[in-house]
Amino acid sequence: LNELGQLRTIDVRQTDGVTYIAITADDGNHTKNVGSIRDVPLHKDVLDAGFLQYVESQKAGRLFPNLKPDKYGILTSSYSKKFGRDLRDVIGVKDKSRVFHSFCHALKDLCRNVDIPRDVHDQITGHQDRSASSGYGLGYSLATLDRYLQRINTGVQLPRKSYQIPNGIGTQEASSQEE
Repeated sequence: LNELGQLRTIDVRQTDGVTYIAITADDGNHTKNVGSIRDVPLHKDVLDAGFLQYVESQKAGRLFPNLKPDKYGILTSSYSKKFGRDLRDVIGVKDKSRVFHSFCHALKDLCRNVDIPRDVHDQITGHQDRSASSGYGLGYSLATLDRYLQRINTGVQLPRKSYQIPNGIGTQEASSQEE
């Protein structure tokens, strides 16, 4: 959650037709370890939901500017608590072990279920293999990570939204499927 919360608009990038987020440890951004610094392709469902239009609607700076740091400087602390409350009170999930981080566990299961090799999903999630051989090479290319990630069928159709684009461009309609 913290990796997402500290994203900036410049961290959403495209290279060779792959749209991805660059998780960095610079300009005040932090990661758990060196292996957490990585490029993560965005799943087609996220893109289809209008994520790039959302990014375009934001001013330069933090991608999620409404997040405010707590007394320890953690941007996502309040959001994490709100998410948990909404999950229980609005959506009706009563299991208190289900939290935002549960998405990471779900992604690992989805990867295993479509035969994505462990070292591939470890690179996507920023997990490190502690074996001696894991330190060799630069890892998988962005195109390879994307090809594997797109295997996943989430079974979820995210609602599309319209976003106000700054600089007088007006409203960009992402879709008519707005809910």
